[in-house]
Amino acid sequence: MWTNFGRNKLYPNVFVFLVGPPGVGKTQAIEPISELLRKSGSVTVAPNDLSKQALLDALNEAAKGVLLNGRPFDYHFLTLSIRELANFMSKYDFELTGLLTDLFDCPAVNEEKKRTHNKGEAIVAPGISFIMGTATHNLGHTISNEMWGSGFMARVIMVYSADEIIPVNMFDEIPVDDKVQEELLVGLRRLGERVGPMIWTPEAQRLLHDFRLNQKNGAPLHNRLTHYVTRRWLHLGKLCMIAALSDERPDVQEEDFHTALSWLKCAEREMPEIFKDMVSHEDGQIHEELRNHCWLLHVKSKKPVHISVLYEFLHSRVASHSIERIVQVAIAADFFRRVAGTEGNDAEFIPMAMNGQTPAMF
Repeated sequence: MWTNFGRNKLYPNVFVFLVGPPGVGKTQAIEPISELLRKSGSVTVAPNDLSKQALLDALNEAAKGVLLNGRPFDYHFLTLSIRELANFMSKYDFELTGLLTDLFDCPAVNEEKKRTHNKGEAIVAPGISFIMGTATHNLGHTISNEMWGSGFMARVIMVYSADEIIPVNMFDEIPVDDKVQEELLVGLRRLGERVGPMIWTPEAQRLLHDFRLNQKNGAPLHNRLTHYVTRRWLHLGKLCMIAALSDERPDVQEEDFHTALSWLKCAEREMPEIFKDMVSHEDGQIHEELRNHCWLLHVKSKKPVHISVLYEFLHSRVASHSIERIVQVAIAADFFRRVAGTEGNDAEFIPMAMNGQTPAMF
């Protein structure tokens, strides 16, 4: 399926990272998807450990042929369902991410010859979708600062959660509704059989066009997301097609635009938290910066530091769920001494210098 945009085509394939600290359920979200896709046979699911050459080999083997307007049409499409990014790419791989960037746009042909077999054979109409889980720390380790400006990361939708999943009873079996599962499999098989262009109603076209002209309005604010923001309309267009296909329709309607926009905004609302959580493992550095900041304020003003100053400083540097823990550790470590008679939201503190002395001792 595709949508015609002038000379170009837009396909409903997406790159998705599920991001969060350990224990938030990334694997529990990905595994059922993988199982359904494999059982349905609607797409070819690739193995987890792939180099660039192995990915091309797998893509070459994922060949399919259909009739389109009475004429044969061959294409190659592959789906990646990866539980942990570090298992797929332990360090940033320029060649692999370059290939993924190219395949994101589903080019007419891939003529890469550095493959283990069929080296002279072009891969016609290649495409790929993926969903990968990654711990926040691993994402920060794999994607260095300069790589956030790459074309690859601009094409990834990141979905973040820090909500830990704790089952009421760890021994309870998770119920499986066989009827719902079979309905999903049947639906996936029907979607896998769909070919040809998708049609956009005039109203849906107008909404996406207006969004593209003003896509920076309401965009997530973070310097590492600058290049992502320039492709918001592209992500939204793909999600609009997915919303229509989820209703098994080949036409994108106004309701699909609003559904897709709600998905995108929900993901984007939490995206900046990812970068705060990336540095939460560097608590020692954060504590030192917090103490130095408050110590300098105290030296300058000769007054205790209000607790709101600590929270304001940490809010722009770490994930919101980590702030309370960092403050409590700093107090317990005697980096700050609470002023007698102050507590709660009115608490005031005297910062300790690195040698444990107060400024008044100098």
